[in-house]
Amino acid sequence: MSEQCGTPAYIAPEILRDKGYEGFKVDVWSAGVCLYAMLIGTVPFKASSMQELHHLIINGKYDVNNPNAYNQTQNKDG
Repeated sequence: MSEQCGTPAYIAPEILRDKGYEGFKVDVWSAGVCLYAMLIGTVPFKASSMQELHHLIINGKYDVNNPNAYNQTQNKDG
């Protein structure tokens, strides 16, 4: 497969790399993001731009103990 579809926060890194992907594997990734959101109360990857979001997803940057740790848009003053 090679076409992108779906909600950006749930998209698998393979899709963002645009080198083709296997449907089942990216569905498992999205299911994992759904499970994370149900357990933690927010999606693991949040950003103010699509480029930031893609960077976080591709690099797998998230912190289960501090869901906003890698959110570059949060207030940096405290």
